[in-house]
Amino acid sequence: MSLTTNGLHLVGDTLDRLVTAHPDKVHISIHFPEQTQELMWVRDQVMQLEALGILKPELDFG
Repeated sequence: MSLTTNGLHLVGDTLDRLVTAHPDKVHISIHFPEQTQELMWVRDQVMQLEALGILKPELDFG
């Protein structure tokens, strides 16, 4: 199973449900790479998901 966050912030109940579902892949898009705040948010999400054992980070620039 994989899912795309579509900009959803993975916190609280949403994060708990994601941990329970334990998907194979989570796609987190960067829509505005020129905005430092968005880059930091995505970085933090990836680090959190990795720490929870949900994913191994991969980057796709395609």
